[in-house]
Amino acid sequence: PDNGLINGKNNFDCSKAPPGSKCVDNAGLAKFEFVKDKKYRLRIINTSAFSAFFFSIDKHEMEVIEADGLYTKRNKIHRLPINVAQRYSVIVTANQPVDNYIMRSEFQKTANLPNIKAIVHYEGAPDDPEPKDNPWSDSLTEYVDLDHKTLQPLEEEKIPESTKKFEFKIDFHKNSTGVVKAFLNNSSYIPDINFPTLDKIFKKKSFNEPSANAYIFDKDGEVVDMYFINSDDGEHPFHIHGYQFWVLGTGTGDKVDENELNTHNPIKRDTATIPALGWIAIRFWHLESGLLIQLVTLPNEMLKMQPPEEWTKLCELGER
Repeated sequence: PDNGLINGKNNFDCSKAPPGSKCVDNAGLAKFEFVKDKKYRLRIINTSAFSAFFFSIDKHEMEVIEADGLYTKRNKIHRLPINVAQRYSVIVTANQPVDNYIMRSEFQKTANLPNIKAIVHYEGAPDDPEPKDNPWSDSLTEYVDLDHKTLQPLEEEKIPESTKKFEFKIDFHKNSTGVVKAFLNNSSYIPDINFPTLDKIFKKKSFNEPSANAYIFDKDGEVVDMYFINSDDGEHPFHIHGYQFWVLGTGTGDKVDENELNTHNPIKRDTATIPALGWIAIRFWHLESGLLIQLVTLPNEMLKMQPPEEWTKLCELGER
């Protein structure tokens, strides 16, 4: 991306934007009003389609209290890594001298892109559209999630033993037409826009052709471990739509170290990062390029449902 926004604002030279773009030259920075010694809960979400960020406020530490909708034990940090679709709540205490401070969301240094900024304005401080920069001094490394060993759920939960295990290898390479696609276990997802998986299930048609990347769980109460091995030199955010999962561990290399997996009160979330040239292990998406699998849960139970007529018309709308 050429720029980023905090609450819809940041400065940008619109002469660099493509013709016809909706762009306001140097629109100014979003402002957050603080009162000294008060505590503030900030709810942070990364709505980017591609970019991971490091969120921070100059000279202010913060305590993580929630990740992806799950309350956590307090975890003090000064910079928050946040990947696509992740959500966090942090508590910030206004404990600095009355002044203006920069709130920032930074790209990785390797991206060589500008900082995204906003202003934290303490009550009683003069207005300042460009506060002095005082960023945290530690360098920004390659993106990784907060350490899942220290990010702990607020309420302890005993997790069940797994009943199935799958391992997926992630690769990016050219297909037969020369287009770079993503592959999971050498299969690239291709959506069937005319006959979605759920429609095939209702019509008792086959729905597990190789390009569907469909994995079927036909027993109620199954608990599944999934290992993802990333051979790409870029990290990838991972989601399971409709589920939260336990993050058992992450690491580098092409083999999951099962001795390092945490099965005692691990964090549960719905979006986690698969490290570059590394792995993640979870227990119980890049759609256009084929990095997607489908989890088909209890297909026989689905047959007992009666889909509404409006649902069957969705395919017709997509063809217009």
